[in-house]
Amino acid sequence: SFSLAPEVEAIVKRLIFGTGANIPGVVNLAPDAMLPGMEDLRLAPIACLFTSADAAAGDDPVAAAKFAAKHLPLVKEQYVFELIVSRPAFFSLLEEERYALIYNGLLHCGRDEKGKWTIREADYKGFEVHVRHFGLTDRRARGMAMQMSLFKSTAAMKRIQ
Repeated sequence: SFSLAPEVEAIVKRLIFGTGANIPGVVNLAPDAMLPGMEDLRLAPIACLFTSADAAAGDDPVAAAKFAAKHLPLVKEQYVFELIVSRPAFFSLLEEERYALIYNGLLHCGRDEKGKWTIREADYKGFEVHVRHFGLTDRRARGMAMQMSLFKSTAAMKRIQ
């Protein structure tokens, strides 16, 4: 079942409208600077919902960002995006981990090159931005970093003749 998530909404607002000085867990950001990728979201109403399930749908088992649900007319009319977070998982995280989780979800929301709202797929650029400002905050991120470093240390360029 779903319920409103005021704790998530407070974090969303702080990430979108805040600066480096007032965002828990953020690193490598000037005190007066905004987090990358948040500018357009100032204009996008985002529904913040908890699911009672242990996992949310999507790439991340704890949180999923998507367009506002068509099956919920009030949500679709009032919001552009929805961020669904597993309530049990959210409350098991430290404050800094919660901010990192929500930031990762928000990085999927934005505008495309034509100015239309879009949901972005997970990519290396988003991963890089997330790690630059929050570090390696979850097991999956640490695993990806380990794989990249192992690949880098063993990969060799093959010369094409």
